[in-house]
Amino acid sequence: MKYCKNCGAQLEDKAIFCANCGAKVEEKEDSDRKQDSMKKQQKKKKNSSRMKWIVIVAVGALVLCLAEYFIFHHIFSAPEEKKQVTSSEKIQWEDNMEKVDELKKRPMKDYPDVTVEFAVSNAYSVNEWKYGKMDNTEYLQCRYVSEGGECRVIFENDEQGFAEITGYFVDGVKQEEEALAQFQKTILDEKLFSSKRIGFFSNGKWGMEITAIDPQQKIITYSPYWWNFETSQMEQAGEAQKTIRIVNENAMGDGNREILWKGNDSFSMEQYDCEILFPDGTQIQREKKEAGFWESGTGEFTRMDKPENIVVSGQNLAEVQMNLVEATPEPTAPPVTEAPPEPTQVPENEPVEFPEDVPEEYIGRFIEHVPAEGIFWESAPIYSKFYVEVLNTTDCSFDFKIYQAKSVEKDGTMSNYQLVFKQHTAVFTGPYRAVYEGKNYTLVFETNPDPGYLTLVNGFSEVIPDGTRMINTDYLQVS
Repeated sequence: MKYCKNCGAQLEDKAIFCANCGAKVEEKEDSDRKQDSMKKQQKKKKNSSRMKWIVIVAVGALVLCLAEYFIFHHIFSAPEEKKQVTSSEKIQWEDNMEKVDELKKRPMKDYPDVTVEFAVSNAYSVNEWKYGKMDNTEYLQCRYVSEGGECRVIFENDEQGFAEITGYFVDGVKQEEEALAQFQKTILDEKLFSSKRIGFFSNGKWGMEITAIDPQQKIITYSPYWWNFETSQMEQAGEAQKTIRIVNENAMGDGNREILWKGNDSFSMEQYDCEILFPDGTQIQREKKEAGFWESGTGEFTRMDKPENIVVSGQNLAEVQMNLVEATPEPTAPPVTEAPPEPTQVPENEPVEFPEDVPEEYIGRFIEHVPAEGIFWESAPIYSKFYVEVLNTTDCSFDFKIYQAKSVEKDGTMSNYQLVFKQHTAVFTGPYRAVYEGKNYTLVFETNPDPGYLTLVNGFSEVIPDGTRMINTDYLQVS
């Protein structure tokens, strides 16, 4: 039995419309279907709302985790990208002076010519050095006091034997990268003559090739290049390298001049500074050279590529030297006068005798001090007023002759060399010292450990001024 939902009248089982009010009779299945659909929609809305909350909670948790990781890793932990010593408490420090002395001599990374000790001590007065070790890595610590407070620097030594600054503390507080970089600049870049100045520099005519810089010994090694006016070309002034002193971090020079640098790529030379680019031993009278000669060697010398096929002046000088020796005839008979021989006279030879004050143990011991056989010039051969020929060397003596130039050209070159002191023998009386004792002259020579040099301390001053240092160009070219 079923009833009309509109008027409540009883309906027949198969009725479609109500006989009382005419309303359509609703099927039960349709009603049930609608109810099920409404329940599903309500359940779906409920599940969707729950999922949104789950997503919001998950995202919030992820954000909190990332924030915690960032804070812990970047604030409370040391960065991994660059190894830094953040606390010296992890390093086992000890007063091992043997190890301290060893590590102080280690070269600085990127500055192979500078040791740790020199770098720091050159800028600060160090109060304490200590040796440390951690995880098979060796460290060196130094303490000093500066205007900023008590400073502590830690150097790490790598497997290649170099030292690098890995910790810098002021009053116990670790300094940031910027302060660390400034400290390294202070002890390395600002206080030292930069090793980055190695290279070839020229003003277009003269040149200087710096091959080595030793900031600790304050020495610069270089090859000189000068301008040959006769051939109008740059020439290497001999194959022998020369040295000049480091005056300060931005200057080089000697007792007569100071050459200033502008950064690492240029320096300026004033009048006569180019004398450092002459061949070793060359002496030119300044007033005998035209102003243009000296002006060509002044100005700014800038870094550039070294020109190719540069002629070596020493090779030409050697040829001149050989021609001069071959063209110099020895007089058949020296002038005979009752007065002491003049420079143009040739003293007679005398028998070789060891001076009485020579200890027996000296005889035969100075072979390493004997000068090389050959010609020793007062300066570059074409400008030398005289030269000494050394021959018949033994382990305790050597023979020598002295020649003098008789002709001087307007450009200062010398020619027409003649014998003015015949062959005599100088005998070693001690290390680096050889003496010839004659009736009218006593000549004292000093020999350099390098056989390429010979100095006449005193003796034949009419021709060779006392204290003149002479150079054997042939020997230096061979060596």
